[in-house]
Amino acid sequence: KYNLSPNVSFIKEATRSYGLDKVGIVGTPCQMQAVRKGQLYPIGLRDVPDKIALAIGIFCMENFPYQSIVQLVEDHANTKMENVVKMDIGKGKFWVYTERGAVIQVPLKVTHKYEQPGCHVCLDYVSSLADISTGSVGSPDGWSTVFIRTKKGNEVWSKAVADGMFETKPIEDVKPGLELLTKLAKEKIDKNRKTLEERRNFGVNKALRDPYA
Repeated sequence: KYNLSPNVSFIKEATRSYGLDKVGIVGTPCQMQAVRKGQLYPIGLRDVPDKIALAIGIFCMENFPYQSIVQLVEDHANTKMENVVKMDIGKGKFWVYTERGAVIQVPLKVTHKYEQPGCHVCLDYVSSLADISTGSVGSPDGWSTVFIRTKKGNEVWSKAVADGMFETKPIEDVKPGLELLTKLAKEKIDKNRKTLEERRNFGVNKALRDPYA
């Protein structure tokens, strides 16, 4: 968790090497962007884009290289990676849970220098380009917030709900609700727009485009 998995790179392998006619992908907002770009401009992806049956995006503020996760866990939480059963981010802390039941907190401000550099120019918190996007933010513990974004996503979700696979509630009826989700999404946009502007002024990565401008 919180470490990027190369999901997108396996789409070609799944369809060509294993002959799958339909594949689904779960990924971060940046990975959803890669999937959509691949569908629009399938350079090197011949016969692959039309086999992507469903794209599910997860909410994401930032992510970490694996080695950064190791440093956070072992250097700051003083725990061996092999003893960790769960990691979480919430309430201004990076949480580490061990197999012996210990819970270690690391202030979130400590984690910032370990983030993926690309996260600092990303303006999408809620996987806007996915068929379905989901995450825990906005919902009570044990529930997930779900946004249906495309006709395909609606077809899959509606059938799953009709078959009793999910219990649903209107987000207006739960706390913290859309208010917190909107706040965090705006914070990511505002913070990373500043990074984009700083790079433009410095002459770095002038090709970076702000899709919200």
